[in-house]
Parts: sequence; C-alpha cells; structure tokens
Amino acid sequence: MRLLSCLLISCSISLLTYSCQTEQPNNQIHRGLPPEKVLEMYQKHYDNNEFEKAKAFSTIAEQQRLDELAGIIAMEIVDSTILETTFLSIDCKTQKDTAICICNMQDQYEQYEADYQLVRQGGFWLVDAPHEEHLRIDEELDRLMDSLLNTPR
Repeated sequence: MRLLSCLLISCSISLLTYSCQTEQPNNQIHRGLPPEKVLEMYQKHYDNNEFEKAKAFSTIAEQQRLDELAGIIAMEIVDSTILETTFLSIDCKTQKDTAICICNMQDQYEQYEADYQLVRQGGFWLVDAPHEEHLRIDEELDRLMDSLLNTPR
C-alpha cells in the first residue's frame, strides 16, 4: 500500500512538473531557433487559432493581443477564421536583441507583404506586438485606399 502511495505521489509530481513546463511561454522547444523559424512556428499556430500555442513564441504584449483576438474569433464561425499562410520569403535583419522581418506571404485569399518585430528575451526570439506608430500608419493607409477605391469616377 505504501509503495502504491509513493508511486501515485511520484506520478502526480511528474505530471504537475510537465504541465507547468508546457505552459511556460519561453519553454525549451525553441531555444536557439533563429527569428525566421520562430516566426514560421508562431504563424502556423496563429493561422489555426491556436493562440495559446502561439503565445509560446510571443512577448507579453503579443500574448495580450492574442487574448483579445481569441475573444473576437470566438464570436466567428470557426472555419472562416482558419488561414493557410505560406511564407514566400522572409528577410530578417537583426541588431542586438531585435529582429525586423520583412515577409512576402500568401494565404488562400491574397499575396501580401508583412513585417514583424521579434525581440530576444532570455535567449529566445519572440514575436512582439505591433507598435502603436506602426498601427497608426496602417490605419491611415487603409483609410487612403478606401477613399481611393470608393471615389466616384
């Protein structure tokens, strides 16, 4: 009976240790991976709405953005939010602990260019949330394109 109790306690501790390790955002899965590979792995989970898994490749700011996105996606039809993104090219320039990656991408709807910022924290490259300045520029470009496309000829 005592052997069984020790075995159960040992298994419980092992399971608890394993589950804590897999929930840590900076687990050992991607230690030492270059920014390009981290970005591909992040995008794979992002495309499939696996935001909890994408968080393992994200900074805290991006994790918060993913939580917000998960709330929005939860109100949509699941199949309509799944993407299949292919990286046609990834060009990352690193300077110290920051990498800026310019990507040519294609999903089932279009081909486009996107840029990402990754930061190295604790030996890991992590996808960072878009910065406000970048978001403002994107919004201004969207408004400009909308006004051009909706102008009567």
